[in-house]
Formats: sequence, C-alpha cells, structure tokens
Amino acid sequence: MRVPPHILPLLNHPEVTTDGDRLSLGPQPLDIGEWETLHELLKAAGEQSEPRARRNRFSRPAADVLAEMRTGHFEAVLERPHLPTPAESASKLLPFAELRPGARVLEPSAGDGALVRALADHGVDLHIDMVEKDPAHTPALRQLIAEGKATSLRQGDFLSLTPPPVFDLIVMAPPAPVQVLHIEHAYNCLAPGGHLVAAVAERFLHPRDPRTKRFHALVVEHGVSDYHALGWGFYPDAPNEQVVVTVLWKPTP
Repeated sequence: MRVPPHILPLLNHPEVTTDGDRLSLGPQPLDIGEWETLHELLKAAGEQSEPRARRNRFSRPAADVLAEMRTGHFEAVLERPHLPTPAESASKLLPFAELRPGARVLEPSAGDGALVRALADHGVDLHIDMVEKDPAHTPALRQLIAEGKATSLRQGDFLSLTPPPVFDLIVMAPPAPVQVLHIEHAYNCLAPGGHLVAAVAERFLHPRDPRTKRFHALVVEHGVSDYHALGWGFYPDAPNEQVVVTVLWKPTP
C-alpha cells in the first residue's frame, strides 16, 4: 500500500516513537484529514488498539512497521487473507452496471478474473483493464487477455497506483477489510459521466466514525438513493458479512 507523500513527514516527525509492539504519534498537531488518513493506514498495517490515544499496538515490533511505512510503501496486513470473489457472487453486480459498447472498464482487484469474465461474457464489446496484486493470479488473467476478454493487466497494489481518470465504468468487489479505501481511490479514476459499481459491507454505509462519515458523504453526494442487498456469504473470507451494492456517478463538467 502506498503512503501519501503528505503523510510521510508525519511518520518521520521526531515525536513519533516506538516501544516494543506500540507506536506513538506523539503530541504533533494533526488536522482531521491527516488523522483520518493515518488511522486508515495504521489499520491496514495491522494496528490493533488505542488509535484515539495515538498509541497503536501491533502483532510485530512497531519499529519494523514504522520503518516499512517510512519507505512510502508497505504490505497491507488486512489484505493478505482476501480470497477471490466467486463467479456466482461476481455476476450479482452486473445488473447494476450500464454496459455500453466501446466503454473503457476497470476491474481494480481482479483476483482470478471471475468478474472480468462475467463482464466479457455479457455480449457487449468492452475494453477491460485489470489490476491485481497477487502474482498467483497472473496466468488466469493473462489467459483472459489471450481470449480477447480483457485488454490489459497491471500487476501491483491498486492503492499504490494512480490510473488516469479515463474509465467509463469501474466494477469491483474490493477486499473486505479495506473496501472504503479501494472504492474512494477507484472513484478518482472515473471519467466525467462514468459510474462505479461496487460490493461493500453494509456496515460501512452507516456514519459512525471519521472513515464511515467520509464514505457516507461520498455516497450521499454521488450515489444512488437505494442500496441493493447482495446477501450473506458474498465474500468467501467474510461469510457473516452482509454485503450490498453501491453505485457512484462522476459528474460531468
């Protein structure tokens, strides 16, 4: 996962300290945007407790976590157990997407290609670009390109990439623990007039903390008014998670 450039000075601040499995941000002043971003990053890095107290506990030495984050990139612990979305689940998203001939489409967490294959098999000529972090899925995704079902594959962590805002449609079932970050990042990749269709845990749509309040504001401003339940078991690694589909539109100038 990429650490935004404006956050790096905060992590390198002399008042940031570590002690065993604990990391302290110290008394440095943070505005609400900086606090929210740091909170998301530390959670993704494996933070387990005490975020409001600015003391963050990890399951490994905090000094190692801090050193990795200070490089500008780190492996998001919460993404590691994510399993690909089954084809049956992926197909549930298609009724909410407007498939227009010639549209440029992005699947930013392609997994083994189930969602891409469902899109391609729908019978509409689409130009589908894929992003996938896990190299184990590369052969299956390369096969989709060979079959003419996808256009390109970019290997890497989507949150560390900055695709241009050129996509007419983004269809995604992002990793359950970091869905908000993925969806917010993907929204910035939409072309004006484009739309995003995403599976999201229903709990993220209720504004309870800075993260969900920010996401709720995005959905209220750019989303459809109704949510459609996709049911339990949409994600194989989160069988007890109630999942819904949300649709976000990028306004035209």
